[in-house]
Amino acid sequence: MLRLSFFFALVFLSGAGWAQDDPPQLVRLALGLFSLHGTDASSGTEYLRLFLAADMEASPSSPEPTPQDSPTFTIECTQLRSRRELHFYVGFGGVKDTAFTPPFKPTQTNLFPPVYPTVVFKMTFEGYIHSKPFKRSWEELPNGNYRYRNPGGASFNLDGPRYFLQYLNSLPGMRVVRPNPEPGKPAEVLFQTRPLLDLVLRDPLCQP
Repeated sequence: MLRLSFFFALVFLSGAGWAQDDPPQLVRLALGLFSLHGTDASSGTEYLRLFLAADMEASPSSPEPTPQDSPTFTIECTQLRSRRELHFYVGFGGVKDTAFTPPFKPTQTNLFPPVYPTVVFKMTFEGYIHSKPFKRSWEELPNGNYRYRNPGGASFNLDGPRYFLQYLNSLPGMRVVRPNPEPGKPAEVLFQTRPLLDLVLRDPLCQP
């Protein structure tokens, strides 16, 4: 009887472990460069999130930059059925949540997606020359990140992320300036995007 009970306990534990898949883990690709790849179970969306820490002055004793602690530029590539999308995110440090947020799904009690505050950032692209400054609107998310407002009914931006990928291909230094910085956080950050851009250009999920 004891042996039979032990057998059923093993079956239960193994079944529970099989049912509760571990969430995707952040993968370090290089210094200051990370990825997160998975498929959201609730929506079926496949996603790839690529994180690049800002080019900040640091001493040899400084800790290695991470997406949770450092100012970070994130490119997110998604596919739901045959539709692919590209999103830009910028964080100025202290954004602990790196997980993928699934698309909004209306319910009987919540019919409309949440509306977040809009902030205008100035972007310039730097390399052998400097581009003109681009002032574009971003939405401030609850976790402290800012998401570029892709063109659409809720956005004044006429240019999508793929438009700016063309600039980054020639001028890979992306400088983001915020109008009213928070205390203890930088007013502007510079991202040397070449390693990030190489990954985006190679990955099938990030293609149109």
